[in-house]
Amino acid sequence: MSDNFASAFSHESSNSGAEVSMGFVAAFKDYRQDKYGHFTLPDCKQTYLEIFRRIIEIEPTICHAGYILVNIRQPRQNIGLESVEYHKEEIQALLAMLRKPGILRHI
Repeated sequence: MSDNFASAFSHESSNSGAEVSMGFVAAFKDYRQDKYGHFTLPDCKQTYLEIFRRIIEIEPTICHAGYILVNIRQPRQNIGLESVEYHKEEIQALLAMLRKPGILRHI
């Protein structure tokens, strides 16, 4: 996995003051499965398709990917949790929308 993978999604929190982290789970064509640490996002409304498009650009051997949004923290407030999880069929549908010749060969 490229060292740029984590840095591609690392951002400071936006003007809302919320801290949102995203953790990735990915499966590769050679049957590896990896869980990645959390990357801070500017806000929790980042578009899913742009995130998956960037994942595919960085690591074209990914055939399935999912993510979880965690640790949404407002200043001076308790930590809350929110998860956004896709099942295999939903992830396949998202990735199929992003398929490009020579980039994503297998779903």
